[in-house]
Amino acid sequence: MINTPGYYIGKIFKYHAADIIEDFGLSYNIGSVCSYILRAGNKSSKAMDDKDKQIDDYTKAIAHLNLEIKRLQRVPLRDGRNE
Repeated sequence: MINTPGYYIGKIFKYHAADIIEDFGLSYNIGSVCSYILRAGNKSSKAMDDKDKQIDDYTKAIAHLNLEIKRLQRVPLRDGRNE
């Protein structure tokens, strides 16, 4: 059994971020976006204060969202057209 850190587990219903990401079949980048947003404000760091860590998590989420947008822009439409 994998030991999941508490900042990846919901406080009320105890859902695990990884289970939600898997259940929705999210891509790596979108799964990372969700993980960073869900843990923002809950994970502390010795290298930075809580506010800076929260900003760092949101910045990482934005970076992964931008990577996914770039990936989607490279992928042809389902009918084979590029647009």
